Amino acid sequence: MDLTKRRLAELVKPHGFIAKRDFYYREKGDGIFQFVKFEYEPWMSTHMLRFGLYSLYSEIDPHWLTPGGCISRYSVAALSNDIKYVERSTNAQLDTLSEHGIPWLDAIHTQRDLVDAMCEIEIREDGRIMWIDSLKLAPFLIDGDYLSANRVISTILQQHTGPDAWTTLPWKESDYGIYKTRYPGKDANLIQIHEWIRNSEHSIISSYLQQNYLNNKKILNIH
Repeated sequence: MDLTKRRLAELVKPHGFIAKRDFYYREKGDGIFQFVKFEYEPWMSTHMLRFGLYSLYSEIDPHWLTPGGCISRYSVAALSNDIKYVERSTNAQLDTLSEHGIPWLDAIHTQRDLVDAMCEIEIREDGRIMWIDSLKLAPFLIDGDYLSANRVISTILQQHTGPDAWTTLPWKESDYGIYKTRYPGKDANLIQIHEWIRNSEHSIISSYLQQNYLNNKKILNIH
């Protein structure tokens, strides 16, 4: 893997990625955090080149901003349009990073670009958007897409109800009330964000996002 890691470094460093061990990251645009690394996949007995996308306006566990704790959700090879990408060699994956991955990552400039990219790669990999994803919440909020932000919130809450879920339909305002009654105090932060949206508390939402950004920047400076 030494030659492979060396080639990865040669590909990404000219594009502003910084090395921390075998983890390469960069901050881009307004609060966009991108990283790429090889991860060993035991079930395939091979290394997969994977990347992650964060909004620094999100509530992020400090461990997620470290080489060992980052959540590399997405496969670079999925950007190749090759349905057999899981069988690709490490060199072939690096070729995909060079030809498709870096231009694709470079095209992400805004928080809207970021969340659209998250949705695009999920459709490429799994054929659907993963709405139960708190990391999409901040980009939607910044973009003012409160309908999608509420969909993220309600999908997470609905999943937390487990087998006791009372509806599989899109949530109405009454469903949030039912959740608060059945699970008092649970997911209070998500409920609060929904209520900010419902009450058009735009300044509070903005302050919340800005505080997240400052917290994450402080963590990055420490590490």
